Amino acid sequence: MSRLAGSVREILTALSLISILLLTVLAAPGRGLATELPEVVSFPTKDGGRIHAHIYGDGPNAVVLAHGRVFDKESWLVMAGVMCDRGLRVLALVFRGYGRSTPGNEEKALWLDVLGLACLLYTSPSPRDNDWYLVCR
Repeated sequence: MSRLAGSVREILTALSLISILLLTVLAAPGRGLATELPEVVSFPTKDGGRIHAHIYGDGPNAVVLAHGRVFDKESWLVMAGVMCDRGLRVLALVFRGYGRSTPGNEEKALWLDVLGLACLLYTSPSPRDNDWYLVCR
């Protein structure tokens, strides 16, 4: 019974998030979809993993989009377009063990994936004193 409840909960969560994304697109000015191809990057983690990500836009401030269990970096396409329309640089990563990203020595250390992306942001050519934000779902 609890397994079924967990599945129903995951489906309802996914439907809720899809509804929020659709409302965001409908209410947003501009294109609402990332129409330019993203820059595809990968970077190492401190424990030897390799994480893959897409970078959209080139604004001075950045947003890191981190997926949940039923999503991946491509599921952020609509949100990335909305945020790029507002002048943000958007980085959508794929956590270790998903897609082409590989875990390092610490298999479930997702925080190391975000830390690696933060290091990538810090060493990028844009000014280091700009803000970046983490969004998870």
